[in-house]
Amino acid sequence: MNPCGASNDAVFGQLAKRPTILMEDSTMKWTNPVKPALGISAVFIAALASTPVHAVDYNAALTANPTNYVGKCPTVITFKGTISARKAGRVQYKFIRSDNAFAPVQTLEFASPGTKPVSTTWTLGGPGFPVQDRWQAIQIVYPTNLQSNKAHFLVKCATPPEPKPEITGYKMPGPQGACVPKGSRFTILGRHFGPQAGKGVALGGHGIHVDLPVSSWSDSQIVATLPDDPRIQERQWYYTGVEKDSHNQWLSNISKNITVCPSRKPDLVIRQFGLKKWGTCAPNSAVMTFQVTVANIGTAPSPAIADTALVQVMDGHRNWGNGAMLGAIPPGGSQTVEIPVYYLQADPKHMTSGAPHPFRAVADPGNRVTESNEGNNQSAVINAGAPKGCK
Repeated sequence: MNPCGASNDAVFGQLAKRPTILMEDSTMKWTNPVKPALGISAVFIAALASTPVHAVDYNAALTANPTNYVGKCPTVITFKGTISARKAGRVQYKFIRSDNAFAPVQTLEFASPGTKPVSTTWTLGGPGFPVQDRWQAIQIVYPTNLQSNKAHFLVKCATPPEPKPEITGYKMPGPQGACVPKGSRFTILGRHFGPQAGKGVALGGHGIHVDLPVSSWSDSQIVATLPDDPRIQERQWYYTGVEKDSHNQWLSNISKNITVCPSRKPDLVIRQFGLKKWGTCAPNSAVMTFQVTVANIGTAPSPAIADTALVQVMDGHRNWGNGAMLGAIPPGGSQTVEIPVYYLQADPKHMTSGAPHPFRAVADPGNRVTESNEGNNQSAVINAGAPKGCK
């Protein structure tokens, strides 16, 4: 009679359904190749002779999910299994792994023969994680020593995508950092710009696309220049973005805008204009002299242009008048000059018959200075009578 209370035939009959069993104790590891003639296991001959606890009274199985993972790491592999007992009592077990780690021993109480579920997880993977076969198994440690199947799995960590460049703001050179003047450098702030190779920076919006020259590039800052391109309008906003150097794809967001400052240009106006004195009504003499003050209300100095009259006083009736040269005038500055009007030898009678004469002062009459406003160069009209002494 078998010490477990069953006949040897019965035990062997059950064994015939399990051609391979792995059984461990503290001193040996058994596998039971089935003898073709007898259909019995040598391990159970040893068991019949040594202990009343049999491996066939217990069973454990485990599966991994997923068994082949490819994706973002770290990831979690879930293991679900069962432990079965053919008799009531306590069963103690632990999870073991292919990296030689093991979990604490846990206990199941079987009030009667049956099967109970067990589960665990394994979080693993990261940069440089090697792809290799791994497994986890259930190890029953009491009342017998038995290992379940090995639940094998593979983890292949996908290479994380390169972060997309992101523009977060700007550092601008304009007044109070509110705008960018044409021809000026400004700094694009952000992150993940990466190496410059294969990339560029462009300005867009309002139907234009303009490449921006780059003077320095780092992962968080790009220094670019806003070109003096006629397509770029002053006081207008435009977005900027990092793009492929082939211009066929934006690589970054284009949700941040810059505003183009009004250009720094002079703006000449007539601040004061009046008749200062009468002269002598004689050939080659000044018959009257006007005094004119020219002011620069622009944002850049007005230049001094050699051999060019930058302010002029003229009679509105005909070509009679004179001009004067001006020096450079800084923004907010002014210059006062006296302009004599000489005896009109080509038509002396006009000096008397044409009176009163509508004289007007004009700054930059030849449009030699590029100004921010070209429409405010003239003064009001002064009506001058016939020069004194002329008949």
